[in-house]
Amino acid sequence: LELFTDKTREQWAQEEFAIAKSGGATMHISVMAMPEPEETAEIVKTLQDSGMVDLFELNASCPMPSASAGMHIGKDWELVAAQVKACKAVSKVPFTVKLTPNVADMVPIAKACVGEGADGITISNTIKSFAGVDIETGIPYLRAFGGYSGAAIKPIVMRHLIEVAKAVDVPISAVGGVTSYKDIVEYIMIGASTVQICTEVMLNGYGVITKILKDLDGWMDAKGYRSFDEIRGIALGRLTTVEQLATEEPKFSHIDADRCTNCGKCQKSCFYRAIGEGDGVRRVLDGECDGCGLCAQVCPVGAISLY
Repeated sequence: LELFTDKTREQWAQEEFAIAKSGGATMHISVMAMPEPEETAEIVKTLQDSGMVDLFELNASCPMPSASAGMHIGKDWELVAAQVKACKAVSKVPFTVKLTPNVADMVPIAKACVGEGADGITISNTIKSFAGVDIETGIPYLRAFGGYSGAAIKPIVMRHLIEVAKAVDVPISAVGGVTSYKDIVEYIMIGASTVQICTEVMLNGYGVITKILKDLDGWMDAKGYRSFDEIRGIALGRLTTVEQLATEEPKFSHIDADRCTNCGKCQKSCFYRAIGEGDGVRRVLDGECDGCGLCAQVCPVGAISLY
């Protein structure tokens, strides 16, 4: 269980910052939202005096042991707004806010941050979760709730990102569940300005960054893109609500016989028993398909589409 840092502010400002800066890093420094906005602002001033801060990030999102810090502040737009206001008053560099996904609607909180002068938003931090129980002993792996990250939280982060990207006009940094270059592209296509990665590095080492960047460069070159600006936000205009989708004409699965390899995955996954077999390929049975789209998702060769 990781909670607060065991280093003092002075150690960070005088020792750790210098190590990172010596490697040419742009210093985006995270500051925990403390119970009182003035206390958080004092931390900003102390770290700023090091002369090595390029940007600040208010951490209003970590699941902390204090009921009046981190995520507990980040769930209340008024509390976050007060933090941003106090910190912006002393910050001499761009000031961003990292929001918590442990809310039903992130938009009012993001708007409050921008209203008080936040220069950017980070979406988002970990999901408050339970680590599980050792079934051999009955002992919980962690005797309290903690923060869960990794590939599983990406769909949740994407939902928040889409809603906030449509509501505010500041740069948004997306973080959560990045394991390959495809995740980066997806985040940018739904409005992210930058994308962060952490858990995958923790699991597989720093070499994953080199691979992801190489794969990303290869994809950009293959598609003929010269800048992320060409793809940023292009998926937003294609999104709508469930309510609107319910009014549209239904779609049904169709299998391309030329591409189908007859692997059978679609047939196994179909709960409507709408996929049969004939002439060496699978086919959709007339009138049986419900249009759920699961078969298209499991098809390994992209032979199934809905229309």
